[in-house]
Amino acid sequence: MQKIKNLLVVLSLISFSWISLYVFKEIKAYTPEKLENHLPQDTYFALKVNNKKLLGPVISDIIFKQKLRRKDLIKLDKSEKGDFNDVMKHLFPKNELLLFQEKWNDKFITAILFKPQTPPSEIAEIKDFPYYISFHNDLACLVISDTNDVEFTQEIRQHIDNLLVQDLIKSPARSKFVQAKNKEDQIQVYISGDLESNVQESISAVNLIANKIELRGIGTKNPVKVKQGQKFHYIKEDTSLVNTVTGELPDTLNYYFTSSLKMLGIPSTNIVSTQFHYKGVKLKTDHTQLKLLPEYNGVFRFEDSLRVEDFQTKGITVDEFGKMEFPPLKVLGEYFYVLHLSANELYIGMDENPEIISTPKPKEFELKGDIKDLLTVDTDPFMLGILNNFPLYKNSRTLLDNVEHFEICAHEVENNQLRIEGELRFKNQQEASVQLVKYLLSFIH
Repeated sequence: MQKIKNLLVVLSLISFSWISLYVFKEIKAYTPEKLENHLPQDTYFALKVNNKKLLGPVISDIIFKQKLRRKDLIKLDKSEKGDFNDVMKHLFPKNELLLFQEKWNDKFITAILFKPQTPPSEIAEIKDFPYYISFHNDLACLVISDTNDVEFTQEIRQHIDNLLVQDLIKSPARSKFVQAKNKEDQIQVYISGDLESNVQESISAVNLIANKIELRGIGTKNPVKVKQGQKFHYIKEDTSLVNTVTGELPDTLNYYFTSSLKMLGIPSTNIVSTQFHYKGVKLKTDHTQLKLLPEYNGVFRFEDSLRVEDFQTKGITVDEFGKMEFPPLKVLGEYFYVLHLSANELYIGMDENPEIISTPKPKEFELKGDIKDLLTVDTDPFMLGILNNFPLYKNSRTLLDNVEHFEICAHEVENNQLRIEGELRFKNQQEASVQLVKYLLSFIH
């Protein structure tokens, strides 16, 4: 959680140092800089920003459409270190910036590629700057990974230096950016899945338009996950909750959900796809320990067929058709109900009689509904008061409370190719750009 907060603070400081400079500097006609040519082979996430297309409308919205509060405007030129803005004046990007994340030598690296306005040869030695910056010709790379491993830091530096020296790295991420080349998009996002992801690879355009953030993209279905002659079960959609369909859960979510499955005595490994109606989380005390209990209705699809001996739950019976029947399961004072939907599918949830539908085609990816439920915490007033003192929670909750509609979906069009569409719309015609600016500024004190 602290690493996420630190990253948000750093990105907000960098972003708004550059935004403030944009007001006073002329950005010339947009010229693609092909930063993607330097993306490493193992890039699993990349975000490319077209400064001219994004910053121009953002600044216009801030100045002419909606006013920021005076204290927010002051933050645009404020930093935690006295020389931070001086450094960022030198590092202001010409046309593009490309943030990427990769897994390298079993470590995770986050860095930003860009071409600074000031030629690297003219930039004086940067002192007391907390992040490593590599230069080669007119190209720069700012490493913002958080690590205290001195030896690994030296390895990262050599690795980043090598990326800049190479003229063309034929990485999967680069291929997708070339495929989706578009000078009009404000932001492009590349995501690479793994063997357990429903979507193998995708490239999407993100644009801030009035009170909306629109997403349009293409992707490739994971052929490993395509199985013929099977039925797939899903809970009927409920727009009052967060609805999600995905492959294997990300580690951050997987920790909480597998923990609840273990407490229920249900196998928590070899889960290859999931669907959730997420209601929030309960923060409960169990023998003087605080524990998080997700509140949800979900369908879990396992890699292999399930057997009675896979469970640590007592009271399971098997009917004449070979389906297991489960008693209500109690954990931390809450009841969960389990239904055996197929050989390798289970419904697990807090609703005793869910409406289940079946289909011969699996859903690839969905995330929609009342997005503020992602941060709904059910606990006593004292603990909630403590939680509201954490900026990451409080500021994120304020942002999501202003969202009127949210939806991201991936649909198969042909031959395992996917179309990706999404929209986040703010209430009361509030400009999306202004809401995001306020959110980032809320982390600068």
